[in-house]
Formats: sequence, C-alpha cells, structure tokens
Amino acid sequence: MGAVVAKVIKIAPHVTLDFRPSGTLDIPDMLDRAAIDLAIGSFSEQGERFSRQQLLRDEFVALLRKNHPAASTRELSIEAFAALPQLEIHRCSMPPISSTRSSTDAS
Repeated sequence: MGAVVAKVIKIAPHVTLDFRPSGTLDIPDMLDRAAIDLAIGSFSEQGERFSRQQLLRDEFVALLRKNHPAASTRELSIEAFAALPQLEIHRCSMPPISSTRSSTDAS
C-alpha cells in the first residue's frame, strides 16, 4: 500500500486517505451523509443510487504450516478449503491504519 499512498501524495497532496476495515461501517450511509467521498473495497450491497466499477480481481491465499495435511497439494479447492477448520481475525473498532496529509495542510 505504500506505493499507492506515495503516488496519491505526489499527484493530490491535499487529499486525505483514511484506511479502515469496512466490515463494521455503514458505507452507503457514510456516503449519503458525505462523511466519505469514495469507498474502495468488496461490498455485497452498494444500493442502486451508487455507481460501481471493478478495479481488480483478487485471489484468496491460505497459509498453513509445512506439515499440515492440506499442504500436500499446491492448489486447494474451495470445497477442501471450506472443510478445514477456520480462524477469522478482525477488529470491531479500530483507528485509521494510515492517513496522509501534505505538510501544507498542517497550518
């Protein structure tokens, strides 16, 4: 993400980037209230009043210990992955991960 932040600072020095986990936020409401201007992420519902454009396709990556039974194959089907015990880690409330603001904004 560092390269993206550096490029934004260079081409739009007065823009503030605020990175937050979106799973606990009401993004459509925040857009309606003008609390945010743009949301980038994976959204199941965006509402008919918002436009949407796919930016990329991403793949899921799983990390397992070297001797894990599922590590015997290079690719793991979604069915096999779903059958494995899962651990989900997330924070319900978290301050911004990164915020950029040019030095001219500090005055």
